Amino acid sequence: MARPSSTSNFDDRRLTRAVQYTVLILLGVELALAWVPENVMIRTMRWMRALLDRQPAAAVQIQGDSVAQGALFIDEIADALPESTRVWNAALQGSGPEFTYFLLRRQLAHGRAPRAIVIAHSPHTFVTQRMGVLAGAFLAWDEFPAAFLHGHHFFDTLYGVLCKLSFTLRHREELSDALRGRRGELQTWAAPIPTQGWLRWHMGLDEEKWAREGKGPLPPLHPVYREKFVLDAGERDLFGRTIALARAHNIRVFWLTLPEHEAVAAARDSIGFAPAYYRFVDSLAARGEVTVLQRDFEVLPASDFSDYTHLRLPAALKLSREVGRKLAAELSGPR
Repeated sequence: MARPSSTSNFDDRRLTRAVQYTVLILLGVELALAWVPENVMIRTMRWMRALLDRQPAAAVQIQGDSVAQGALFIDEIADALPESTRVWNAALQGSGPEFTYFLLRRQLAHGRAPRAIVIAHSPHTFVTQRMGVLAGAFLAWDEFPAAFLHGHHFFDTLYGVLCKLSFTLRHREELSDALRGRRGELQTWAAPIPTQGWLRWHMGLDEEKWAREGKGPLPPLHPVYREKFVLDAGERDLFGRTIALARAHNIRVFWLTLPEHEAVAAARDSIGFAPAYYRFVDSLAARGEVTVLQRDFEVLPASDFSDYTHLRLPAALKLSREVGRKLAAELSGPR
């Protein structure tokens, strides 16, 4: 008698056991990894949230991503303002304008309203969106309904929720590098939280290194710097809510366009990026939603940048002092 084929000899109990064992193994891996510290970006985001909940509100608070984080030094800005004026840099690496809404909303809920905020996000963050990172690394559970409702990217936000639940999803890139024996994202995993003091010291070390060895060539320009300025729907919604929050609590909103690398400016010239961006800024100013500190792109040579967007220390210090002087003029005049 012929033996039954494997397909006709299917045993559903084996499949059930296999699924159970797989789930148990995955749970075991996640539980074990739950004790591993998060990468520096997530640790910084959580640190900033907790810090702004408890420290006194600043007179001037800077909002932006890693470019503003390393380009605007609060001590240099404060030197141009009246004595005892407190300035705080709340810019976060890997973030976008959607983070500003949830951060300000949380501050206000804790009674920590700044008197003024400076919007200094990189322009491309208004074109793209970071809802996955926002949900997976930044938001608390009670903030998810607003993210789903106003973020306009349901599946990205949903994926962020899964990342919040799973260490392996949150750190998929670093874990992939580790499995392949690459350094990649692992190089900065355990870096300290980049406070302004640490950033200034670290940027100084880079200057010393480049003075000895020279600055190496940059990789090809990232495609994000070749995208037209078309405002993302979620960014428009959440930024509008940021403005509404500021108005409701009598918080002044300043707009700051950060300097642009000459190579980025050249790539954007052919797609009309700057005119479209200026129309957006002008519309905000015309409605009285922002006071513009710097509208136009100041195109700087490659020698002022460490890459295509982040300023080197001398250029950052110069910019910080200029911003301080402009803020001083605006804050001392009539509203």
